[in-house]
Amino acid sequence: MYKITRTDYGLHLTVSGLFSLEDAQRCAEELDVLRPTFVTPRSAILDLRDIVPPEPPVLEIIKQILCKGRIGGLQRISVIIKSPVVKSQALQLAFLADSAEAIRCINASKLENWEKLSRDWAISGIEPVYDASFDTGHINLGKIKVPAKVDA
Repeated sequence: MYKITRTDYGLHLTVSGLFSLEDAQRCAEELDVLRPTFVTPRSAILDLRDIVPPEPPVLEIIKQILCKGRIGGLQRISVIIKSPVVKSQALQLAFLADSAEAIRCINASKLENWEKLSRDWAISGIEPVYDASFDTGHINLGKIKVPAKVDA
């Protein structure tokens, strides 16, 4: 099940339960119709808190949606998650869709202010502040730093 809502910043897409191949195709078609009507630049919030981890064919459609969105002027995407499996899938899709710089995953099971963090990123580009320990609520895919090589 999914719901697309137009907002002042772009769109809010909520997906819950089992997101079947038919649902994914129908959602992609609806977004294809909506995409040209948006003013750019725009952003999106993708709420996946209650989704059942999708199967590979559905993930491929989601990747295509992300690619088309980025090409069509989508600036920033907040992905709200709870499941570690869905988080892994979202991060993989961000990488495959060449959208890592635009996407921030916000873990609603770890952060009380997940909704504010999500809106701040999507609307204003404010990086979410999070505990930088191993068990983070937010993964900033686009800002991974590689340590400098040290010669011994």
